[in-house]
Formats: sequence, structure tokens, C-alpha cells
Amino acid sequence: MDSFVYLLEDHELPLIKLTTIFRTGSQYDPPDKLGLSSLFGEVMTEGGQPHAASRANRTGLGQDGCEHQLFDRLGDGGGGMNCRSNDFDLIFGIFTDLLLHPQFRKDHLNLTKAKTLENLRRMNE
Repeated sequence: MDSFVYLLEDHELPLIKLTTIFRTGSQYDPPDKLGLSSLFGEVMTEGGQPHAASRANRTGLGQDGCEHQLFDRLGDGGGGMNCRSNDFDLIFGIFTDLLLHPQFRKDHLNLTKAKTLENLRRMNE
């Protein structure tokens, strides 16, 4: 699999934006589990990782405009992070920990499934 890194420098603001894309997506959902990949991003992002609690992540990331997010689409998936340059080491550590050591915790999976079902119910009203 090919890997690419693109760097675009802009010295106007001390910000870093990083995006990663990998081969996954709803096109790979098993026929008996359609929609499985749509749960991926939120469960992986909010489910935490072994080295820090997800609540601590959300608190730390919410400060100073830092954020991270994981997503899944039809033909790919990925994630991204935004932060100030002086927060990069902390935020990049959290982001890479999520990618390398995801915790698909059952409580977060059940909550995400319930929210998805409620959204579907509301669409039909």
C-alpha cells in the first residue's frame, strides 16, 4: 500500500492540521452487517484509548481550539486533527494513540447505536 505525506506551510498562523486516510469504508461492510462502518468514527473517537480516558481527551482537546476526529465513508476512512503548533506533541500523541490502540468500548458502541436508531426513527416522522 502506498503512503503519501503532503506538507503545506503557512506561517501566518501557528496552527497544524493533519489528515490521514486509509483503505476502509462502508463498501467493505459484510452483507449481514450493513451500516457497521458508519459507527466506526464516533465509537473510535469517543471510546477512548488505553492511555487516557475519553473524557480527559475531550476536555483537553476542547481547550485552545484543538480537536481530533475519525470518520468512515463509502470508499475510505480516516481521521484528522487540528491544533496550535505549541500543542502538537500532546494532541498528536492522543491522535496516534487512538489510531494505534483503539478501544471499541461496548458502552460507547451501544450509545452510538441507540443514537443512530433514534435518528432513523426521527427521519421517518
